Amino acid sequence: MSAFGEGPDVTIEILNIVPMQGPGGIVAASCDAAISLTVDEINTGAGFLGREIRTTNIDGGRDRLARYRRLHGNFAPALTSFSNMSYQAIHTLRAIAQTVGSLQVPEVHAVLDQGVLLETPGGTRGFLGNQAQQHGYIALADGVDFDIIAKIT
Repeated sequence: MSAFGEGPDVTIEILNIVPMQGPGGIVAASCDAAISLTVDEINTGAGFLGREIRTTNIDGGRDRLARYRRLHGNFAPALTSFSNMSYQAIHTLRAIAQTVGSLQVPEVHAVLDQGVLLETPGGTRGFLGNQAQQHGYIALADGVDFDIIAKIT
């Protein structure tokens, strides 16, 4: 038994999803070491608001890549931040074309200036002038679900 006791009232469980295999696996050991060191230092004191922190590591590389390949095929671009942004941009452009009925810049501007909202795989997007606007969220993991605790505008 730890100095903090046991149970959900005294422990905070953190899920550490790091690619342990594949191209991203090169950073797994340093990520794990940094998280372990940080958690040990926090728990050596009073914990986080008097609660002990525990971590569980999950390999986020292979499973995520397998799901991505099943969904998009082996021809899909490498799964990186850049490819994810490109994917989002293409689908935002598709949503614009469907909403406006055209990709002609003056027509697009005229519709976007009216405050139209677009549904994309990354969520609802709006525009302020030429700048895409989208809310961010802070969530607390609850098993396999997430509880939204704050909206970032």
